[in-house]
Amino acid sequence: MGVSASVRDHIWAIEESPEWVISLGEMIQDLEGCSTAIAAARARDLYRLGEIGKALENITQGWQVLRSINMDKLSPMQRETIEIVVMNILKQIKRSGTPSSEQKEDRGS
Repeated sequence: MGVSASVRDHIWAIEESPEWVISLGEMIQDLEGCSTAIAAARARDLYRLGEIGKALENITQGWQVLRSINMDKLSPMQRETIEIVVMNILKQIKRSGTPSSEQKEDRGS
């Protein structure tokens, strides 16, 4: 059985990339459980978007910190605040991917 390639190996096989791209790929692989090749491809794709990829890396780093703490030590209000923030980010991401009612009207829908 051979050694599988790391996210870094996959990314650098295409071209040398900043460390944050590799870090993002590793976080994607860890969170999604996908192959290192898919995680590397996702990170490289976001890298092409510059600041958007960097922003996602910051979000995933924040999630790693939250995941590492004992959530039982948080007060109910602290837990609720984290949940509200995360859910609202997700809602806005989902909303930004759907046309607004004005855009639908412009297309005659």
